[in-house]
Amino acid sequence: TGPAHPAAVKQRSGRWLLAIVLSQMLHGLLYSQLTKHDLLASPAVERLHQPIALHFSFQQPTPKEPENELEPEAAPEPEPELAPEPAHATFPEPDPQQQLRPEPKSRPEPKPESKPKPKSRKKPESKPKSKPRPETRTDTVPASAAESQTAPEKVDTAALKQRYLATLLASIEQYKSYPRAARRRSIEGRVRVSFTLRCDGSVVEISMPSGHKLLKRSAEEAVRLAQPFPKPPAEIDCPLAVDYAMAFELR
Repeated sequence: TGPAHPAAVKQRSGRWLLAIVLSQMLHGLLYSQLTKHDLLASPAVERLHQPIALHFSFQQPTPKEPENELEPEAAPEPEPELAPEPAHATFPEPDPQQQLRPEPKSRPEPKPESKPKPKSRKKPESKPKSKPRPETRTDTVPASAAESQTAPEKVDTAALKQRYLATLLASIEQYKSYPRAARRRSIEGRVRVSFTLRCDGSVVEISMPSGHKLLKRSAEEAVRLAQPFPKPPAEIDCPLAVDYAMAFELR
């Protein structure tokens, strides 16, 4: 038998406690019945009133020592695996009759007969023909054509002037700024800008006959910041009058 389970020990102790409680209740009932009668004078009754002491003793079962657990058996050591022996390739022994048989000699292939080349016939030599002498001609160039070749090409001054003015106005537009007051009031329009350009690229006589005063002030500032302008080409007559409209538009 193994050691007592803790639950069984608790169950036994609970039974003993219940027995003690029941015995105390019985004694209490007996004592209450006896006190109802006036028998306290007799010595027998005094003896009955003496408390009876009950002593209960019980021994707790001593837990038995657990049996020695069986030690696990040591696992058997694995046997060392033997390395497989190297396989030796076996070759069949050659047949002596096959070795004695002579190999058939290969017959030489017949060489292709070379056909005789046909003899080339010599062509009769042709005598070189005499080349005709080139005739020397003296072409007379007309005087008008010679003058046109020597004369310098005429320059298209109108196109040159347009290109120069486009460059000049583009430089002014780079410095144009929209006035803040005009932007807040949503003022738009065009300002007519007129000035005279000298041969050295300087500007004189700036005038702005039309446009809002806020926009005029910004246009004049742009012309001032863009100076000095590049010199006009020599083919353009100067001083040069410049007149254009500077646009101010809100986007």
